Amino acid sequence: MKTISEDAVKKSILLVNFFLCIVLIFTVTSCGSGGGGGVGGRKGAGTNYNINGAVQKGPFVLGTTITIQELDQNLAPTGKTYSTETVDDLGKFTLQSIFTSPYVEITASGYYFDEVVGLLSTAPLTLRAIACLSDSTNVNVNILTTLEKKRLVYLVQSGKTFSEAKIQSEGEVLNIFASSAESGGLLKG
Repeated sequence: MKTISEDAVKKSILLVNFFLCIVLIFTVTSCGSGGGGGVGGRKGAGTNYNINGAVQKGPFVLGTTITIQELDQNLAPTGKTYSTETVDDLGKFTLQSIFTSPYVEITASGYYFDEVVGLLSTAPLTLRAIACLSDSTNVNVNILTTLEKKRLVYLVQSGKTFSEAKIQSEGEVLNIFASSAESGGLLKG
């Protein structure tokens, strides 16, 4: 049986982390002064957003429940929720509706294709993401967005802008993996 050297494993982990950094940079959602995916709307009446995304652990299957909860500027729930489902076995979803706030939490709960064993998961999994729709209506929900969620909320509620909090929380999550890889923490049992 061929064994893999610790250096090779470390290099692989660092390569995966680098790839994840690149992906997150391109998919970062932040609220700034930019345009956005909304369509018109009277002041105070809300904005019509067409949200598109995918839920990934391995891809979540057709019919996975997606709940989109509107949040206020402090990322606290407003009480407005919207429901949809994944439209294919790649975890894709879409929802078009009028939102009075650009901040949303997207929660997906369901079964996914387990890439390790090559079969459907034996139990459902819930993943989350917080997004600001004013700059991007393409929102992916995955393990990293789930890991950053509580930190993102804490940073916003501590006074950071959404953009600052998003960048910091993403960086902190990725640094955890980089630190573990460098110290051999991911390799120890």
